Amino acid sequence: MARGTGHVVNTSSVVGLSVGPEIAPYTASKHAVVALSESLRTELSERAPGVGVTVLCPSHVPTRIGDAQRNRPHALTPERSGAIAGQPRDRSGLAPVAPSRVGEMVADAIEANRFYLTTHPDSGALVRYRFSRILGEVDDIG
Repeated sequence: MARGTGHVVNTSSVVGLSVGPEIAPYTASKHAVVALSESLRTELSERAPGVGVTVLCPSHVPTRIGDAQRNRPHALTPERSGAIAGQPRDRSGLAPVAPSRVGEMVADAIEANRFYLTTHPDSGALVRYRFSRILGEVDDIG
């Protein structure tokens, strides 16, 4: 802010713009990152208009996230079935995007001062589905 220029990139998930089954804590945390980023963007636009914000909402990027238990001490690892713990979610029909490509996408988003960044072109369908359900009920109070 002191320099009057810069860019903040926060990483969420496409789930931060939609919802996913059986991952409520993950979904809540990713929604929080999106909301934090939206608020930060608004505040910076007033206080430091030269500082941009991008919220990265990746989808299928092979990063070993499904193997995150590897970092938890065994004594603190809850008992979970193999069907849940460490198993990748069904991403059939969704081509993976290499982490290096995501890095290029982030650099392009910074250059373009783009706020929302998803890694897959079909992400909009998830967002439209969620918001159509919200809009279908939010004004229906009578």
